[in-house]
Amino acid sequence: MSQRPSAPSTRRFCYVAQGRVPEIDQLHQIFAGRQLVSLTWDAQRDGSIFLPKSSWSVGRRTLCQHALADQTIDYIVFMDGDAITTPAELDVFEQVVSDLRPAVAVPRVPKTERYTRKLNIQRYPWVLAYDSDEQFQCFDVRVLRDHLGGSPYVSEYDEVSWWYPCVLNQK
Repeated sequence: MSQRPSAPSTRRFCYVAQGRVPEIDQLHQIFAGRQLVSLTWDAQRDGSIFLPKSSWSVGRRTLCQHALADQTIDYIVFMDGDAITTPAELDVFEQVVSDLRPAVAVPRVPKTERYTRKLNIQRYPWVLAYDSDEQFQCFDVRVLRDHLGGSPYVSEYDEVSWWYPCVLNQK
């Protein structure tokens, strides 16, 4: 496993994830040594928030409120329980975000690749993706607190479709 960056420019991250207990168990192993706040809806789990029958957006809003209570973090990273990564990938992600300090960051994934392919990736260390996958999104806490009313997730339309909060978040 690679060393975590220790430069003064490294930002402080809080990861928040919701999923089924087995997924959250796996994430807690991967995120050992990192700040992870988790939520389950299928069963209670020690160390996780239990919110039975909660929607995706309500779960994320709940996690966001818990994370924002910590005044020492710079970024909140929202994750689905099945968004599996590695400690080495997290090290790289945290270093890139710490160096660039974007308002919002999402990793390149197959869903967004069609938007980034036409750009010269070697020339630009970052890309603007206007369509992102909500399974892994990173927000500067100042954006959440000062511009998005504490959460980027809208839950008023959850009963119409589970997809509406995703579309609103993308826009």
